[in-house]
Amino acid sequence: MSTVRAGTVALLTALTLLLVADLPARANGSKATRVRYSAVVPTGSAPDQAWQFDADLEPLLLRLATVRDRYRLVRIAIRNTGDRKLVLSLTADRMEIELAGGLRPAILDLGRHDPDLWDSLPADVRTLIAYPRSVDAGEERSVFVFIPGVELTAAPLAFRYTIASLLTGPVVIRDMTPARKR
Repeated sequence: MSTVRAGTVALLTALTLLLVADLPARANGSKATRVRYSAVVPTGSAPDQAWQFDADLEPLLLRLATVRDRYRLVRIAIRNTGDRKLVLSLTADRMEIELAGGLRPAILDLGRHDPDLWDSLPADVRTLIAYPRSVDAGEERSVFVFIPGVELTAAPLAFRYTIASLLTGPVVIRDMTPARKR
């Protein structure tokens, strides 16, 4: 496991534990519902060669946790199981979130959109959340999506990820959560 990936996992684990420890127990004892998002883009002739995009959200934590009361944060893991590099572009790629009311832009480059906040983060955190340049074959990278505003009251329906190097259009990372049994 690379140092950056290990650091990312440690950072996310610490933030999650901090948030969970600070939450009061739900009065009705209900379980938190996790929303799983996924998309697959084939990269070769074999079915196991693909770029896999995954995100897991807990809607309650998404509503409660913010980055300095300005942004909601979502991590999308990109796994490259193919033999072709996925080239990313900080300036040309973009992300939109699909909500019940329509599409809303999200931020991939926090340093350009909010330089004061970016500069206030410790250097190691900036390194961990910086947008990657590529995802090499056999590698996994994280893309951190900053959703501006704090009025988000429900988990997104999907993420529309436009990657400039992909000519096929946006990758739509959809809610793949199995329907709940009643």
